[in-house]
Amino acid sequence: MLPNSTAIRVFAAGVAVMIAAVIAGNSLQDEVAHLGMDAYLARHPGIGWPAFFLFAFGFPAGLGISVMGLLAIARESRLRLSGFGLFLIGTTLIPALVPRMFGSHASPAFFGGGGYAIMAMVMTAFWFWGVYSATLPTHRRLAAHLQGAGYVCFALAA
Repeated sequence: MLPNSTAIRVFAAGVAVMIAAVIAGNSLQDEVAHLGMDAYLARHPGIGWPAFFLFAFGFPAGLGISVMGLLAIARESRLRLSGFGLFLIGTTLIPALVPRMFGSHASPAFFGGGGYAIMAMVMTAFWFWGVYSATLPTHRRLAAHLQGAGYVCFALAA
């Protein structure tokens, strides 16, 4: 069965937004670091803020949009898609909400809370991985163990 063409378009749109965010970041990051934000906006009055917002929010938004497209291709329910959409909005707004909640300085509350959140998510992922791998037949467990090793790599990178 071929996937829904709308779902494929949503996936492709998410990938396009991620690519555009990376290109925007590559083009403006050095200039903003060299000039400062005010001088960058004065130099690029029409496109400065849109490019900056694409750089700041585009990658997580594009990632979420592409995952929503993949969920639609997998024929997930509208309730699950809506729930993921709300999760996507929250995670996309994190770069704007965190400085308002904790301040823009490096605060112990921010890094401590982030560390506990990462630890909780890693432990949850390992729990579900362990339950899943325990139900597999022995000839499929090697792949599950490699998946667990991948989770370890992600945990160390976080």
